[in-house]
Amino acid sequence: MSGSLLTSPVARVVLRALGMAPLDRTFELRGSLAGLRRILFVDSGELSDLVFFLPVLEGIKEKWPALELQVMVEERWADLLRREASVDGLIIYRPEQLRARSTSYYRLLREIQGRAFDGVILMAEERDPARDMVPYASQASLRVGVWQPEREGVLNCLLRWQGRGRYQIELAAEIARIVGLRYDPLRWRLVLRPEELRAAEQLIHFRKPVREQVLLGVDPGPGKASRRYAPDNLAYLVNHLIEKLRAKVMIFHLDQPAGEIESFRRRLRGETLDMPEQKLRETLALTSRCDLFVAGNTDLFHAAVAAGVPALGLFTEADGVRWEPRERTDVAILRGRPGETMTLAQLDQAVERILHAGRS
Repeated sequence: MSGSLLTSPVARVVLRALGMAPLDRTFELRGSLAGLRRILFVDSGELSDLVFFLPVLEGIKEKWPALELQVMVEERWADLLRREASVDGLIIYRPEQLRARSTSYYRLLREIQGRAFDGVILMAEERDPARDMVPYASQASLRVGVWQPEREGVLNCLLRWQGRGRYQIELAAEIARIVGLRYDPLRWRLVLRPEELRAAEQLIHFRKPVREQVLLGVDPGPGKASRRYAPDNLAYLVNHLIEKLRAKVMIFHLDQPAGEIESFRRRLRGETLDMPEQKLRETLALTSRCDLFVAGNTDLFHAAVAAGVPALGLFTEADGVRWEPRERTDVAILRGRPGETMTLAQLDQAVERILHAGRS
């Protein structure tokens, strides 16, 4: 689907002929969702955005309990939202269903249209034609998202987001403000269910019976710009922390091949905790039990930050500043640059600062 599809007059005629264009409806927002019955949140395909929007869903459900909230979510991330008290329904899709002009894509749009949503909210900041079509085809009277030129004819409530230098969770907070909610994204914490945390603690205790021993979580996967530290360089830094902190290590990943994870494990000199395969929420629960989390600009890094875990981000030049969790004393970002060597003194200083903040 080209970026101009939704701005093409011919495409508009076709969409209307298929019954997939907004009806002539008006809406009144005025900082409140009162009067609406059913809202759909459309994911961006990023786990981090789902985590960032959880407080928005929770806040809406608390303020307007009768309002039905549903989320369109990629299959691999659906576990995060299952049994969430603030979520009334899920529309689960596979990535191949978002291929424009495919029959499965139009079946997906038909399903969304059939659920009669009053409002649709896009989580994605950047233009995404396949997802941007969803609010248009839903025929919802309220269609909310971040302003992009191509979205002007698709959405009718556009946020002029000046967020290039602000952490991404603040975008969710700004959209919450549009609908009449206010929360401090710096204070919000991702809290999982007590039974999930107890299960994670038990798994860790069997493999690390000395509670005081530092548990170092590491995600060696590529960041959001598909860049990462070379495995040898990352292992060198992690081995230094293992020795300095006398830590045990738990390796995390979401989609990396097993062979890559095993190869990285062999590069480490310390003891790694051998965990059974985990589902997504179980992985997040284990992440939240770490004493220090080290990763690039990955979804699990941002989940650890949201859970309040002291976190060290090993970012590359390709990772934009909008992914830096600034103003958080228990988070530090170190950027690797071509031709420059990160010193162990820099690493130690950053780790000492965030661990000290976590203890205070």
